[in-house]
Amino acid sequence: MITAKHAIKCAMDYLKSMKEDMGSGSISDIRLEEVELSEDEKDWLITLGYDVPVKDRILTDLGITNPAIGQRYQREYKIFKVESKGGNVKSMKIRKI
Repeated sequence: MITAKHAIKCAMDYLKSMKEDMGSGSISDIRLEEVELSEDEKDWLITLGYDVPVKDRILTDLGITNPAIGQRYQREYKIFKVESKGGNVKSMKIRKI
């Protein structure tokens, strides 16, 4: 069985590899939020949180795209199911708070 630390690294590596495909642009401030071993001990459940830029629709509609005006961020969370035997990421789901 892999350790929690190894499962966390697998989830973080997966998130970093998927960030371009997630359509949210850049992500920053990736942090570990939760770690849990499933009751049957087959999977690690890893919750990671990160910041994504929020597009201000009013400014965009006005044609203002200057980031110096003040970029805002929101926190998003994903739950990763990582196999406890091999470390493969089986799923990534949105975690609502």
